[in-house]
Amino acid sequence: MTFEDGYFDIVTSINSLDHVDDLDKTISEIIRVTSKDGCFLLMVEVNHEPTKCEPISFSWDVVDKFLPKMKVVEKKCLEDVSKGIMFTNIKKNIKYDHSNAELRKGVLIARFMKAGKPLGNDGQYN
Repeated sequence: MTFEDGYFDIVTSINSLDHVDDLDKTISEIIRVTSKDGCFLLMVEVNHEPTKCEPISFSWDVVDKFLPKMKVVEKKCLEDVSKGIMFTNIKKNIKYDHSNAELRKGVLIARFMKAGKPLGNDGQYN
């Protein structure tokens, strides 16, 4: 991105992180352009089959890729009950059943805060 480091106080990625060609580079750029003490909001499908338009598939642990430079402030894992209608499950707020070992699609909603001071490896402020 052509923006300066720390340019945005709020950065969002809504159903787009699984569309990028290079996930690690994209996450690095999101972190870079988010201001000190800035907020990043992520909403994305997880555990879906890769497609031409959505070449990247990841699981709930994608939030770990933002650590330790960002802190996870809030995280929701929802079942995908959309049947083709994007994010229907958000309205229904059906929590993802992680005890069910069957690989199923879901929606991850996470809010991060970029640390104004260093974070530990666990994503918490030191």
